[in-house]
Amino acid sequence: MQYEGQAFGVDDGSLLYRILEPPSEQVLLVGVPGIVSPEQPHEVSPLGPMRMFVEFYSAGRVEREPHTSQVL
Repeated sequence: MQYEGQAFGVDDGSLLYRILEPPSEQVLLVGVPGIVSPEQPHEVSPLGPMRMFVEFYSAGRVEREPHTSQVL
């Protein structure tokens, strides 16, 4: 399945979201999502313990995948 975009969201903690082209950074918090366009180079890094999710969008459909990270 080809996706038309995705969104990162934070359930707890915070996440650094970087868009590589054109360069930009944003700290994602609960209620502050990061939107990714198709084929857009990007990366995310946890800023301490956090819980996040990723939503993948295609025409008329959303798939949500939860992720958890703990910094040791």
